[in-house]
Amino acid sequence: QQQQQQQNHNEPYKALHGYNATGNAPQPNSPDPLVRYTWDDDDDDTTKTRKVNRSEMQLYYTYKATEALAIPSYAFSGVDTVVDINSVTNVTISESGTLRLDFGVERASWFEFTSHDLASVLSSPGGGGGVVTVSISEYNQPWPGKTSLPVKQYYDDHDGTTTYRLETNTELYEGVRFVWIHYKQQQQQQAKDGTNKAAHQTNSSSSSSSTTWHIDQLRLVSQIRPVSYTGSYSSSSSILEQVWYTGAYGTRLNMHEDYFGSILMDRGDRVSIQGDGHPTMAAALVAFGSNDIYDLVWTMLNKTNSGCVGCHVIDDGIMAYPVYWTMSVNDWYHASGNVTGLLLLSQDMAHILDKAASTFLQPGLNIGWFGWDDRLGNGFCGSCNREAQLSFAALLVRAHQDYATTMKLAGQMDIAQKYSVIARNLSLTLRRETDLLEYGLHAGANLINVAGATTPAEDDILFSTQFNNTVTLCSWSNFNQYWNLQALGNMQTSMGSKMDHALAMVRLCWGEQLRLGRGCFWELFSPEWNRILKPTDKAPTRPS
Repeated sequence: QQQQQQQNHNEPYKALHGYNATGNAPQPNSPDPLVRYTWDDDDDDTTKTRKVNRSEMQLYYTYKATEALAIPSYAFSGVDTVVDINSVTNVTISESGTLRLDFGVERASWFEFTSHDLASVLSSPGGGGGVVTVSISEYNQPWPGKTSLPVKQYYDDHDGTTTYRLETNTELYEGVRFVWIHYKQQQQQQAKDGTNKAAHQTNSSSSSSSTTWHIDQLRLVSQIRPVSYTGSYSSSSSILEQVWYTGAYGTRLNMHEDYFGSILMDRGDRVSIQGDGHPTMAAALVAFGSNDIYDLVWTMLNKTNSGCVGCHVIDDGIMAYPVYWTMSVNDWYHASGNVTGLLLLSQDMAHILDKAASTFLQPGLNIGWFGWDDRLGNGFCGSCNREAQLSFAALLVRAHQDYATTMKLAGQMDIAQKYSVIARNLSLTLRRETDLLEYGLHAGANLINVAGATTPAEDDILFSTQFNNTVTLCSWSNFNQYWNLQALGNMQTSMGSKMDHALAMVRLCWGEQLRLGRGCFWELFSPEWNRILKPTDKAPTRPS
C-alpha cells in the first residue's frame, strides 16, 4: 500500500527498498510500523556487495489515517475515505473548517496532500477563494509554531493534481502523529445568529465552485534508517514488552545518516548532544546491534568527543555530559569488541575523567546541570544543590570504575590498575565526607551504582527512604530515571535483590506514559498526569 506509488521527486531520500517486510517475527506490543522489516545483505555478507546503503535514510508512506474528525462536519464530505483502506481518498471541502487526522503513532515525518482544484481556489478572482494552512503535532493540539501555508511541490500531468507539503524546517521532518488541514473562506455568508451551519443549510445549493475544493490523496512521509531489529524482549507482562519496544522505536526514530538526534520536534535543540545521547545509544546497541549500528555509534562518539586537545562540543560545559560520553565508549566497546577503536579514544576518556576528578567534591562546584527534576535543581542551575552535587560525585566514581573495567578487558592492565585505585580512593573520600542520610533518590541511585560503595544494611536504608514510595519514585526526567532503574537492579539489601521492584518501577515510570500516547517516550513525565489527562492530550509542560 505504501511504497509502490510514485514518489514525490522533491523528497530528500528514496522510498523503502531492499527490504523483507516479514523478516522478523510479529511484535504486537511494538509501536513501530516496520518492526518486522529486515534489509537485504546482512552484516555477515562477505562479498560486500550490499544492495542497500544502510547509512542512507529511506522513506515510507502512510496514505490512511486511523481516525479523522471534521469540524464542523457539514463543511466536509467524504471524510470516511481518508480512513477506509478500501476507498480512494476523495474529500470535498465546501466551507471554512478543520479536518483533523490521527495517524495512530508518532513518526519522524512530514505531511503532503494532492488536489486537482485547490490552485483555482487559492487564486480565485475577486477574493472569493480561501486560505489553506496545515498544522502538525505529537499530541491532539497543534504544536505552537508548527502551522503554516503548505508549499506547492509539483503538478502531475498524468492525473491533473498538484502536491502540497507542509515545510516547518529545512530538514522537513518533525515528530508527527496528528495533522490538521484548516480552510478559511475569504468571503462566507454568515447567518444572523452567527453560525455557519444555518448559512450552509439555507444556501448549500448556491456554494460557488471557486470556494469548493477536493483532497485527492494525503500522505504522511516518514523517514527511517534501514536497520533491522536484532534484539527482542519477551515477557508475561504486555506492559513491559510495550516499554521495551517503545524505547527501541524512539531510538530508531532519532537515527540519522551519521548521528543520533536528541528529539523529534524541531524546537532548536534537535542536534547531537554529548552525554545526552547515552541512553539512546545504549538502547540502540541492544535493540539493533550490528556492524552498521556499531559504526553509527562510533561516528556519534567522535562527533561529540570533548576529551581531545582543543576539542569542544555542544553542552560540554555540563560536567556530567563528558563523563556520560566515556560511559558510552565503554558500552560501544562491550558491544562491538573493537579494541583498536577503544584505544583510539582511551586517552580522551582518561583526560575527561582526570579533569573532573581534580575538582572532586569541591564546594560550590559549577556542575552546570544534572536534570530537570526539582530535586536536582530544575535544569541549568550552576552549582545546583547538594543532591545534584552528590549525584555527580557518585557518577564520577562509577565512571572511573567502568573505565578501569573496560581497560582490563582490553588488555591494558597498567591503565586498569591506575584507574581502579583512583576509583577506590574517590569512593572512600565520598563516603568519608558525606552522610548516607544526605542522599536523595538520584544521588542514592548513583551511589548504589558504584560497586562496593554501600553495604546491604545501607541499601536497606536507601531503599526504605528513597525507593519504596510510588509518589516520589519516578524522576521528572526519563533520562535520570535510567540511572535510578539501574540502582534497583544493582541493589543488594539484607533481604536480597530488588528486581521485582525494578520491574514495578518500569511499569510505573515508563508504563504509565503508554496510556497517554503511542510512539516515543516523553522528555518529562509524572504518573499523576494520568489522573487529569486523556490519551493524546497535551501535557501540563512541554514534553516531547
